Amino acid sequence: MSLGTKQEAPKQSYLVKSGDALSLISERLGVSMAHLIHVNQISHPDFIRAGEILYY
Repeated sequence: MSLGTKQEAPKQSYLVKSGDALSLISERLGVSMAHLIHVNQISHPDFIRAGEILYY
């Protein structure tokens, strides 16, 4: 039995739209940019594309 905390899998998703920026998306969704970056394994936060699905 592990005493560490287990992270729940993201249950919500967001479809990136043209003109979206990660900072605006995180604000709109009420989660931190760091959370979005971690959960979605984003290596270049400045380069998200319309049509991508982000989980949070």
